[in-house]
Amino acid sequence: SLTYFYGSVFSTVQDLVPVRVRATSVAFLLFASNFIGIAGGSFVAGALSDHFVETGWEQPLTWGLFFPNVMGSVAIIFYGLAAMNYSRSLKLLESNE
Repeated sequence: SLTYFYGSVFSTVQDLVPVRVRATSVAFLLFASNFIGIAGGSFVAGALSDHFVETGWEQPLTWGLFFPNVMGSVAIIFYGLAAMNYSRSLKLLESNE
């Protein structure tokens, strides 16, 4: 499933924000990931598919769905960067509380 990472993302967000804004932070994360990911991804897949039909590609819908999924794998880089800064961010939060 493509949602295997949600558990660690939600727990990390709750670790790195002050207690008084935890629920709001997770709500915003859910909203943003659904609005950007689902709505934006569907739009991009459809637009790419239409473009591939116009330019004569074979199996335009397959390629229209393939490219957004490949671009989604770029998130691995950002998760790696976030993991490298997690301890520093947690210490910074604790020093500000």
